[in-house]
Amino acid sequence: INVSVENYESKEDVVKCLEKTLSEKDALKVYKIVTTFKTKQGIHNNLVKTFPSKDNKKASEIYNAIKNLIDDKK
Repeated sequence: INVSVENYESKEDVVKCLEKTLSEKDALKVYKIVTTFKTKQGIHNNLVKTFPSKDNKKASEIYNAIKNLIDDKK
């Protein structure tokens, strides 16, 4: 997904964009993670914990999809 928070007016707009590749429930979890954690590493670590899968593939796919959303993070 190509997402940047500045392009969206509200949380709902960001979640709608995330829903293109995730379920609504998962999109809300990802949004909460992105807004809660201050660093890219913290976001990635929490995605791995929240979306466990073999070789952490699901978390990596989600992280790659939201990279543009977290460009402002350290």
